[in-house]
Amino acid sequence: MASADGGGAANPDAAASPAPAPAPVPLPEPPEKPLPGDCCGSGCVRCVWDIYFDELDAYDKALAAHAASSGSGGKEPSADTKPSDGAKS
Repeated sequence: MASADGGGAANPDAAASPAPAPAPVPLPEPPEKPLPGDCCGSGCVRCVWDIYFDELDAYDKALAAHAASSGSGGKEPSADTKPSDGAKS
């Protein structure tokens, strides 16, 4: 029985040590951008680009929610949502 008490002696030390920090929540994955050949160019009602931009909006919202929950606000918008009119800022 003495050996069982020795095993029990380690438990107070384990209780005194701080609990491990919870694992960080991973960043949401951005949507896959369609390849140039994915759009047929015939004016489909639900084009692959429509789907991509809907998914990109949802990704941006999920990224903002992740930033707010982790306390690291001020994330820059994704590169795909920045204007690309060729003008330099």
